[in-house]
Amino acid sequence: MRLLSLSFCLFVLPFAACGAKATTDAADAADDAQADGAADIAQDATVTAPPKGYTAAFRATLANKAPAAADEGERLFFEATWGTETHGEYPPAAFLVQLWQGDTAKWGKQFSNYGFLVDPADDLPIGLKRGDQDPSLVHDTCSACHTAKLPDGRLWVGMPATGLNFGGFKVDLHAAWVKAGNKPYASDALIAHWAGTQPGSLDISGEADAPVFNDFPMYADLHKMAHLNILGSSVDLRTEVFLSLFGFVDPLPFPPPTESAAMVAFYAQLDAPTPATPSDLAPVTRGRKVFETAKCVSCHRDDLSNDTADWVAGPEKLPGDDPAHPNGTIATESTFFDSAVGTSGGSGPGPGLAALLGFMADNDLIQYVRNPTGYVASNLHGLWATAPYLHNGAVPTLAALLTPPDQRPKTFTRGGYTADTSKPGMSNVGHAFGTTLSDSDKSDLIAYLQSL
Repeated sequence: MRLLSLSFCLFVLPFAACGAKATTDAADAADDAQADGAADIAQDATVTAPPKGYTAAFRATLANKAPAAADEGERLFFEATWGTETHGEYPPAAFLVQLWQGDTAKWGKQFSNYGFLVDPADDLPIGLKRGDQDPSLVHDTCSACHTAKLPDGRLWVGMPATGLNFGGFKVDLHAAWVKAGNKPYASDALIAHWAGTQPGSLDISGEADAPVFNDFPMYADLHKMAHLNILGSSVDLRTEVFLSLFGFVDPLPFPPPTESAAMVAFYAQLDAPTPATPSDLAPVTRGRKVFETAKCVSCHRDDLSNDTADWVAGPEKLPGDDPAHPNGTIATESTFFDSAVGTSGGSGPGPGLAALLGFMADNDLIQYVRNPTGYVASNLHGLWATAPYLHNGAVPTLAALLTPPDQRPKTFTRGGYTADTSKPGMSNVGHAFGTTLSDSDKSDLIAYLQSL
């Protein structure tokens, strides 16, 4: 990520988490590493890159394949690396292909043992593709974090890949690269940092010694929200997409209108998946009434009026309870919010900030961005397929979320990884709303939420 002031522009990152750039130490080390033997591997005649368009076979299996008008944006979502392959965050493509093909028991087909989705017409998985500028290199694409296999088996674009173990994959991949006789491309501190990143989430601080974990955000239904990303700081879809691409694309120039407009059109048609209709609708009907009487609806609305609850240390308030906070307050884990508003430090002003401000002015974005005050009250559709919960994935189930914070699980297993809520950035405090409901009301409320 370009050197931007955290106090101003971390609102970009919740949407563009997968575009976070390698830290400086990793990028510098990678230059030497790729010069030492990577060229020979990349030229291996036994590995031939499939032609562009090779993800079409996978896209045909999607339950929410984009309409023709959004085809180009969908292609970019699956294929575009936006030049980031040149940053040296991964070994060459040929090395990766030979690695999984040589030991599918360890890696799985196309690294499926780490949660990647297999691309039936490629030798690399969905979300890890050969570069736009240098096809001998690879980088993750938007689709890595935001295409999911739902609990019912459907493949759905726009849903968070809750089982993708990016951190574990990067740790093991780096070890394999070094074991093969190549120079490291990441520092020991960064490797330890990757090892602490739970599945379904990504470090978005960009610093090995400053963990700010965040679960992959849901892209579905963005066009139905008035305030986007976890901080609610973008107030229209075009702004959110443009800022995300600005954070992802490197080197500049920014994608031409044919590509940026295609991405906006693509995101504008992504809807959340609906679950199967339950056999007994009575709990759902009762749960809808609980949702209203418990005033959940005062924050979580289905229309374009969702807003951001101000972050406070506590106690939490609903909208209308405190004139000083008309949209209510929230007291969930604050590390990410603190970083965004600069209370926990940051990179400070620099050329990146100047570039961002110029970009916003040139593209008429400034009027559609506001300073973050807390965390957004999200659209709850698709909630049945997005566990764990809270922005940092610190609560495993809806039942746990409706339990008083001090009684929620301190640890839980997630994709073979033990999530520990005592770690920095992983606290499960806050969002105590609904925790005093009766057991029957909680059960009905959960039935309703899981029906959305």
